[in-house]
Amino acid sequence: MKRCMHEVSTNPKRSNDQNVAICLKAWRGGAKAAAESILICGEFNWDLGAVSKGAPNQILYMPAGSHEIYCRVNGEPKQIEVHVTSQAAEALQSDLEDLLEHDVKPFVDFNHKGEAAAATPVRFIWKPDDGIYLELEWSRTGKENVEGRDFKHFSPTFEVDKDGNPTGLPPTGPIGALVNNPAFRKQREIMDQIAAELAAQPTRKEKAMSVEAKGLGALAKELFGDDAPDSDDDQMPDKLLKKIKGLKAKLQEAEAKAKKASDDKDDAEAKAKKANDDKDDAEAQLATIRKDRAEAAVDAAVQAGKLPGKDADLRKYYVDGYLINPSGTQKALDAMSARGIFKPVIKVDGADRRDIGTGRAMAEAGNGITDEDRAEMMMQRRVLAGIKERYPKADADTLLIIAKQEAPEAFVNG
Repeated sequence: MKRCMHEVSTNPKRSNDQNVAICLKAWRGGAKAAAESILICGEFNWDLGAVSKGAPNQILYMPAGSHEIYCRVNGEPKQIEVHVTSQAAEALQSDLEDLLEHDVKPFVDFNHKGEAAAATPVRFIWKPDDGIYLELEWSRTGKENVEGRDFKHFSPTFEVDKDGNPTGLPPTGPIGALVNNPAFRKQREIMDQIAAELAAQPTRKEKAMSVEAKGLGALAKELFGDDAPDSDDDQMPDKLLKKIKGLKAKLQEAEAKAKKASDDKDDAEAKAKKANDDKDDAEAQLATIRKDRAEAAVDAAVQAGKLPGKDADLRKYYVDGYLINPSGTQKALDAMSARGIFKPVIKVDGADRRDIGTGRAMAEAGNGITDEDRAEMMMQRRVLAGIKERYPKADADTLLIIAKQEAPEAFVNG
């Protein structure tokens, strides 16, 4: 202590009480004590009080006296009693002075998020009747939030040793935060839950005593029920171990069967998908073959002079009919007789005559042309002749197209 006091007293900014606090902290454990310290964040929250003349330049950091805190340390619930004294104020002030000398200064944030700064700490002040106060300089955002009552409470962040004595501030980040009550109502619920867990938890010693009092036989009965080993002699530990290993083996076997069942299901689904794809491919190929056959049958009828080759609607009618009823449609096509009218016999080369001559009539009869066919051809020729008079420069194909549009009744068969 003497050597420590000699070294720390070289800083004229510190009071003698602060130097004593620094040396006491080092004497209580130094680095080891720091390693064993617990960071308390969000366990306290104090009302900032009514704001009448702007944001206060001092706020209560920790009230004087002893306070019970329920928190988690390394994931385990723990109950700590924090002792707030003048020595705690000295320890906090000592750490604050060291932190203020760093490039990255300590600050007060919002909701313990470590982001925007609400204020910059200046110094800690001990007030015997109240506790430890923090003097600070508000940032613009912090001042507006406090004066606008957007944040109504303050929550400190500090370290305590295993005996509950505040030892200082966190080495980096905020040393406290502006918060609102609802968040700490939830925190209080968590703290109450931890307290209940602590009250209900048996110690290791109590657990060991419970097992010893019951005996391994009773414990085995609790674990395995009617399947528990039936003896409570020196061999019971080995029997229990064997039982546990057997259960583990059964579990592994069940997991292996479940995995195999899952793999088999995946294989079955893959095979079913392939079979469905193959079926779709086969049906598509069969549809193509059927359509090719239908079109080939209709093409044969057109080539034989049974159907007009340029009538797309009529051609589609017979192709669709062939797809629905191949044998019936084929019989209908076979029953048709070739008609000369479907051959390129019409020419626009002169006036039509009703008396075509005996030789021509005999020739047409030999080609299967009837009087009805002849009358239809004569009507077509008259229509074409009239079109040619109106469009003398049009070619034969153009004249035929115009004639079909203007006199469709003359071209019913092509």
